[in-house]
Amino acid sequence: MTVRQSDGCVWTRRGDWFAPSAAWQGCGDGAWATGRAEVRQTAALWPLAEGARGGFTRKAASSTGKTYTRDTACRVTGAEAVIRENGAKTPAWVVACDDGKRTRTTWWAPGEGPIAFIVAHQKNGVEEAWVRL
Repeated sequence: MTVRQSDGCVWTRRGDWFAPSAAWQGCGDGAWATGRAEVRQTAALWPLAEGARGGFTRKAASSTGKTYTRDTACRVTGAEAVIRENGAKTPAWVVACDDGKRTRTTWWAPGEGPIAFIVAHQKNGVEEAWVRL
């Protein structure tokens, strides 16, 4: 799956929405603006249910030659209703994935997939947020 952000950043995940990105391009102007990663699942999050936990290890390399390895821990923290543009409430699982630098929180509606998403950087706060209308 490929996602294009409003700032031009494009990132790709393979298979599982909750997995860290396997490739990204045009994401800022620093050393990590473009890169690729090998992502390995270490624990299964599915089926989604309150308290479920999953995990991934990502070995990443930037286009400038920088590298890192980071673990991501995901957990289903509960269920909430997401209010959409038409006022309808959509029930969704809340899944938080923390890699030690950023926490990606997704509201996942059964049968529909991700309907809301926030990325919060531990130092800089919210970097991205959206709700599917």
